[in-house]
Amino acid sequence: MKKIILLVSSCLLASNAFAAPKVNCSDPQATPEINYCAEQAYQAADKLLNANYKKLVATLTDNAEKERLVSAQRAWMSFRDKHCEFETTPMRDGTGYSGYLSACLEELTKSRAEALKKLLDR
Repeated sequence: MKKIILLVSSCLLASNAFAAPKVNCSDPQATPEINYCAEQAYQAADKLLNANYKKLVATLTDNAEKERLVSAQRAWMSFRDKHCEFETTPMRDGTGYSGYLSACLEELTKSRAEALKKLLDR
């Protein structure tokens, strides 16, 4: 029984070690916090983009139209990734690189999500 309790306790401690850090993203103070918050903001924008994209695809009944949207979205994703790689090149060797990259990805992803929303609302 002691072994089971010890095993469960060890698992709980290990799971807490890998839990998301407690960071105030409205006022990040250090580079790791800034990088973390930028990544979280990008993930939120990406989630919105995916939701808008799925809704738009669901409204299309013409297969050729769906394929044009899929093709355009793939091209846009390639553009976004390459653009942000280029834009953040000067920061590549710095500790804040991932934050700058995430911020660029977030900005373009939010813009695309809004564009897809406008297409939904037409």
